[in-house]
Amino acid sequence: MKKMIGFIGLGIIGGVAIGIFLNKKKKEDTNGISAENIVPENSTVLYPMIEVKDNEDSVKSFVVDAIAARHAEAAEMIKNSVEEIFKNDDTNKINSDKLDKISEELDNLLSEG
Repeated sequence: MKKMIGFIGLGIIGGVAIGIFLNKKKKEDTNGISAENIVPENSTVLYPMIEVKDNEDSVKSFVVDAIAARHAEAAEMIKNSVEEIFKNDDTNKINSDKLDKISEELDNLLSEG
């Protein structure tokens, strides 16, 4: 019984050691690339801090233009969404009127019968 517990203990310790070793090896294989430092293809260019200090005014104007462009895109998306909502609301009013007519006609049929 003591031997079995010893084997189980050694198996657990060995498994943990192998897991740690494989985890370290996996981290080394990424060469410093992780999801945190990958820049998507459609994002704007990132500049090193040394360049930013040298061209501070041009960088500021670039950032302002980038923000303005993003806000313009967002405004266009919101405008399209609101237009779609109003269009759906008009359709619902038309359908509601039709359903009200049908309901009145059914009420009339029931009251006649």
